[in-house]
Amino acid sequence: MPVALDELGLETALQNLCNDVERQSGIEAEFGADLPEVVTGKIAIYLFRIAQEGLQNIIKHSKAGRFSLQLIDNRESLILIVEDNGIGFEPARSENGNGLSNMKERASLLGGTFSLETACGEGTTLRIKIPIRNDQSN
Repeated sequence: MPVALDELGLETALQNLCNDVERQSGIEAEFGADLPEVVTGKIAIYLFRIAQEGLQNIIKHSKAGRFSLQLIDNRESLILIVEDNGIGFEPARSENGNGLSNMKERASLLGGTFSLETACGEGTTLRIKIPIRNDQSN
């Protein structure tokens, strides 16, 4: 588990991740979170890993000048949105590498959904929606 996640919580860990990506890649970052409660356990770990993978894909493939990462708690679910203003891609022609598969799998393991919106020249948006459970350690 990332030290920042364990010591500082999901919101701060994601903010730090965005700051690191911006500093290392030069891609402008925007971060927002609306978490009235602390998110822990597998949900926190998997959402952090999904965000990491999404940001790595932006660095490697998107040619973006800007990205945003948002984490929203709407009382029924947590919604993670990662989007960029990059070159996008044709999902049907995508190699569907391990990164996308890993993100889908992690969302599924939490009982959630994974959606991808992209097209050539249109940027990319990932949306992960995870139902909130009373016991977040599952």
